[in-house]
Amino acid sequence: MVEATLFHDTFAKKGRAAFPAVPYFAPEGFAGSAGATHPLLAPSAEWAEQLDAHQLEGMPKVREHVFLHRSTRTLIVADLVFNFGPPSTAWTRGFFRWAGGIRQFPGMSRLFRACIRDRAAFAKSILHMMQWDFDRLIVGHGDVIETGAKPKLAAALAAQGF
Repeated sequence: MVEATLFHDTFAKKGRAAFPAVPYFAPEGFAGSAGATHPLLAPSAEWAEQLDAHQLEGMPKVREHVFLHRSTRTLIVADLVFNFGPPSTAWTRGFFRWAGGIRQFPGMSRLFRACIRDRAAFAKSILHMMQWDFDRLIVGHGDVIETGAKPKLAAALAAQGF
């Protein structure tokens, strides 16, 4: 089980109860309801050859980690961007435009931007992530981008100055 950010532990307790023998990986400082965790940047031998993990720096209260599943060229993010496209209801898209300040999808929320304390460190992390070879994007909030994700994510990040 994996927790990619300090922001969430919604299903941690239920997940741990359902799978008590499965290792639980989380960012340093995670104090969720799931008990002891393993560090994300020290991958399990079972997935070390398949999945890369990278912490987005400059956000000490968030510590979001992003993941690259190499064989499927899939980038996995938690809160970096939201993607509520046409399959979502107009209400959902409108709510995140109003409450989240997201003007385009995929897009970065106002809350996420406010958590960035060191823009240079964050930008350096983004550059590292964007060097990965990915075409697909799984987001924690919204619709999967099945193809062409890298230029869409680059545009979303550029719109925020990264």
